[in-house]
Amino acid sequence: MVSFGHHSARLREARLQASLRLVPATQLFTVFDAALLLVYFWREISPSFLLAWAAVICVNAAFWGFFSLHATRPSHRSRPRYRIMVVHAFLEAFLFAVFFVVVFPAISPEKAIVLAAFAVGLLAAGAFSKMTMPSAAVTFIVPLGLGTELALMRTTLPSVWVPEVMLLTFVASISLLILQLSRSFDARVAVQEDLDRQNTLIAHLLNDFEESASEGLWESDAQGRLTFVSPRLSQLFELPTDDLIGRALVPWGEWGPTLQKGVAFRNLVVPVEVGKPRWWSLSAKPLKNGQGEVTGWRGVGSDITGVRRQELEMVRLSRYDGLTGLLNRHSFRSLLDENFGSARARHPWALTLIDLVDFKDVNESRGHLFGDALLVAVADRLKTVVGGSIQLARLDGDEFAVWGPILGSLKETRKLLAQWLVNLSEPFYVADLRYEASFRMGVAFSPQEGTSPDQWLRCANLALRAAKEKGRNQVTFFAPAMMDAYRSRSALREDLAGALGRGELSLAFQPLVDLRQGALTGFEALIRWNHPVRGPISPAAFIPLAEETELILTLGLWVLEQACLEARNWPTSLSISVNVSGVQLRLTSLAADVAAILVSLGFDPRRLILEVTESALIKDDPALGQTFASLKRMGIRLALDDFGTGFSALSYLQSFPFDKLKIDQSFVRPLSISPNSPSLLASIVSLARSLGLYTTAEGIEDETHLAVLKSLDCDEGQGYYFSRPVPAAEVPKLFAGFPKVGH
Repeated sequence: MVSFGHHSARLREARLQASLRLVPATQLFTVFDAALLLVYFWREISPSFLLAWAAVICVNAAFWGFFSLHATRPSHRSRPRYRIMVVHAFLEAFLFAVFFVVVFPAISPEKAIVLAAFAVGLLAAGAFSKMTMPSAAVTFIVPLGLGTELALMRTTLPSVWVPEVMLLTFVASISLLILQLSRSFDARVAVQEDLDRQNTLIAHLLNDFEESASEGLWESDAQGRLTFVSPRLSQLFELPTDDLIGRALVPWGEWGPTLQKGVAFRNLVVPVEVGKPRWWSLSAKPLKNGQGEVTGWRGVGSDITGVRRQELEMVRLSRYDGLTGLLNRHSFRSLLDENFGSARARHPWALTLIDLVDFKDVNESRGHLFGDALLVAVADRLKTVVGGSIQLARLDGDEFAVWGPILGSLKETRKLLAQWLVNLSEPFYVADLRYEASFRMGVAFSPQEGTSPDQWLRCANLALRAAKEKGRNQVTFFAPAMMDAYRSRSALREDLAGALGRGELSLAFQPLVDLRQGALTGFEALIRWNHPVRGPISPAAFIPLAEETELILTLGLWVLEQACLEARNWPTSLSISVNVSGVQLRLTSLAADVAAILVSLGFDPRRLILEVTESALIKDDPALGQTFASLKRMGIRLALDDFGTGFSALSYLQSFPFDKLKIDQSFVRPLSISPNSPSLLASIVSLARSLGLYTTAEGIEDETHLAVLKSLDCDEGQGYYFSRPVPAAEVPKLFAGFPKVGH
């Protein structure tokens, strides 16, 4: 039954494929025939009917042509496609039958003869094109034949019964012929299947022969010294037979324990030292005397040196980083687990995590090839700096690990790590280019800070995080306060997950002011969290937590909806600015989510400004570019926030369609102290103007800030000088404090 079912499925698939290959051509001829009929009967038949019928024919042909192109890929699920082809045959026959029924009574006898001839030809062509699928052929012939019969009956032609009888005879004969041709096709398929099976069997036999030819026969005494070798084995060793007799095939230490068992073995992989060093796979049976004692071995061997080298290379790649040659994360963690207990018992160890600063910017500004070359150079320098007795690993794109025993005092170790940082920070020369690299190190000692590998690694990670917060070229050692901060952060993350549902989150609004006219132009929406125990929590503390858990996706849409909801109550000339997280930007649905909120609230998208920070952007990201383009088409404006705090701001201005540039407050606050600040701000404002961007200065706190920014012709300002962020209920009170509301 299984064999019969398999044969039926293969036969059905062969029938289907043979028919499908003809579908594109037959559908082209069908469209061509429809066009001829349209032109030929244009004056006798209603044009609206002809056009509608021809349109349906074209759509049907296009659909089935497209279906056939995709359905020709072989599949074990041929039965559904087979049924679909039968439906296709019926639909095609039905469409032409309808045409004949409508047209035959309305045309002249001369044209009726032409149409009858076309009908006969269509019956024959359609039947023969589907002859490999008898059910589809019959499904085509019968409806079309009956439709033609009905059409002839509706005509006024004399002796119409004669062509009707002839048509029925033709339908019957062509049906029988199609069935006979189908049987012939099935027989050819069966013959081809037999040929395929024979070819497969022959191929297997040839393969077995080739495999056996790659092996050599051998015999040895009980100690593994060769007593006989076949000519093939001599060829594989590239040595004369006499030179092989008496020699040990494999060092006793490699297979002595196996031979001593006195039982047959298969595929024993061992290094062979006869001739050139190689790896061999050996299989053998013991030769025994009358007392059952092993007197020797007889077996076969094959050279698997190439395969063995590939296996060793795969093992190496699984343990080592393919770019730098250092241990990878998996090997690092395995060694940490294996050596942790014994290392702690003998002496303390230090685990140092090293981070290459701003490596993302290196890839973006200089390319990935330069970035890869820099990582290799860093790895080579690490090997030189730390010495050969220390373990090294590359854990991530720009993160490395160094661990080993502390041979001196902890104080000396701290000095040594500081010197490592100095040596690592020397300029790199990559592809004839100089690069000033910065690093950060997080260090944890065991057993003081690591009672388990997980805890030790966690402490080192916390130390590295603290080093990142301090800045560049920092060495930070783990302190218990870091673990306390980590636990506090974890607790805060858990509280944040339910803060929105408990009503602890709210919005505050800070005004944006036109610096030339003093007019109020809009507000920026800022999220606030009033924790029931800790009190007000800074967004700088909880927004990163929301981004880590992707809770920012929910919070971001909530902020947008609430901000637009409040702004509906303001004068329509006022804009509302809302910050967008990098996590939100990476979602392709952002534009659709924003559009849905605006439509549900009936809010004018031209009043909305979405603010994006440099750190949230990824240069040359096609998906991000498409998201920005969708937002712009809605009329939404885009602002680059905190300009000047990163290293890729200029390239972002060229890559993305921003409307506004917000100058970070770090450039504004020193205006009354630093003599260079006005010139820096002037350059930024001039750059923005040359790019056609509107400028907004953040952090305006006094008259000096305001006066300098006015003199530089900055467009807009924001800061405590005008107002602190206020709750939504207090926004209307601010309207009276400005000479003009809106542009």
